[in-house]
Amino acid sequence: HTSAEALAGMLKVRRRPLPLIAVPTTAGTGSETTVAAIISDSATHSKKQLLDPKLVPMFAILDPELTVGLPKHTTAHTALDALTHALEAYVAGYADEETDRQARIAVRLIFQYLPKVQENPADLEGREALLTASFFAGMAFTRTYVGYVHAFAHTIGGKFGVPHGLANAVLLPHIMRYYLPVCSKQFAELGRMLKLGMPGDSDQIKATRFVKLLYKLNRQMGIPTRFEKFPASAIEEVIDMAFQECHGTYPVPRYFTREHARKLMEAVCAKEEA
Repeated sequence: HTSAEALAGMLKVRRRPLPLIAVPTTAGTGSETTVAAIISDSATHSKKQLLDPKLVPMFAILDPELTVGLPKHTTAHTALDALTHALEAYVAGYADEETDRQARIAVRLIFQYLPKVQENPADLEGREALLTASFFAGMAFTRTYVGYVHAFAHTIGGKFGVPHGLANAVLLPHIMRYYLPVCSKQFAELGRMLKLGMPGDSDQIKATRFVKLLYKLNRQMGIPTRFEKFPASAIEEVIDMAFQECHGTYPVPRYFTREHARKLMEAVCAKEEA
């Protein structure tokens, strides 16, 4: 028998597992489409990834009725996880026409249906749309990989027990704003798709409006601006671990300097007690 820990990393699964049919019960992780699995290590308070094509399920069954009973905060966190997958895939260096198409579908469906589902949790059309978005976002990022949002979220989530979708949601607008100087064309395309601003707006204006919309969606969904369990004293360790995961592994459009990473962590860590 091989322990799960021994499979952590890239292409460590030697034999194809038993036939797997995945039935997601949240509309967020996209695990029903991906090469990825996560091990949460309770001893080291870290999360490790398994990445291997043999982990991709044979079939996925997307049943919206299975997600109707999700609490509102779980619905929001998992949908924003899917949005993170879509956006990190969209700006990735490995993106292509097909992953861009999948990411756009996911972004459009989440912005269109997440507020409706939060207003009416029994909305099966909306629930199905969110499952579809999660599916397409999973298809996209399993080909492009993810980026800094996931690298920091894995570290903060593992060390401080922050749910993954919530960790992604808090970080997503900040990191997309950091990418703005090099991703204005991609963000402008999403702004046009969502009909933001005026038809004659420049790419820069459209892109900025899109990033502002991410902050607005977080406020609508009640996402906190800070991680109350993440003390400022852990910032340097978190940066070290996130950089170790991301650098040389994920095809991000713009690398963080340590100074910029420190500013980001100071913006999202717990407020110091007065």
